[in-house]
Amino acid sequence: MRYRDDNKVEAIFDATVQLINEIGFSDTSISKIANRASVSARRFIFAMRTKRICSTKPT
Repeated sequence: MRYRDDNKVEAIFDATVQLINEIGFSDTSISKIANRASVSARRFIFAMRTKRICSTKPT
């Protein structure tokens, strides 16, 4: 993945964690994550596939 894409993926992870902590997993939608991360929902789906995958950040 290119550096620019890595920044987007990191933004998606950060947004997911923030939203789950704020409003819970069930109320966190892909569109809310995408908006918080400043990416399109399509980009989120391409990078992550689901919010469950996104909520478990690799080390």
